Amino acid sequence: KHVAGEAKGVHYLLELLNRGHVVWALFRDRERRAAVASFLQERSGQPTPGPLRWLEGDVTAIDRSWPQWERQYPELRDVDHLLHSAASLRFYAHADGEPFRSNVGGAEALTRLVAIRPLQVHLVSTAYVCGLVTAGRVREVNHPRGHFVNAYEESKWEAAQIWAGRATILRPGVIV
Repeated sequence: KHVAGEAKGVHYLLELLNRGHVVWALFRDRERRAAVASFLQERSGQPTPGPLRWLEGDVTAIDRSWPQWERQYPELRDVDHLLHSAASLRFYAHADGEPFRSNVGGAEALTRLVAIRPLQVHLVSTAYVCGLVTAGRVREVNHPRGHFVNAYEESKWEAAQIWAGRATILRPGVIV
């Protein structure tokens, strides 16, 4: 059973559901939840493809919300894996703290959650955390701090550092 973040994780969410996993999906915005549900229905042809449950909250407060959710939904205690794919995709630092608030703050909140509720964590990062590499291949699992082009890259690198050696870090690439 898994927890998947919303936002860019909709494809992971659909795949987990198609494979028969019970998935608890975290959402903070009802419009976004409706869009995700629409995407899932469109792709699967079913109102709800597989056993999907929703949790309303913010990834930066997941450690504080989890105990209440477990009291409300006892079956949440069966969750053993957490797929963290929620992220702020803002390229420049904003006054509201984004993208560091969601990307780094979310990773920190998840470490606090795992301290009280052990889970196997899978963190969706990005190939951009490797910074600017001009030659050769990057083979390191944890690339050293690079020269980042924007705040998004830096915030995702910082989040990955928090989980280094304690989670599976997935770094999908982007083809333009």
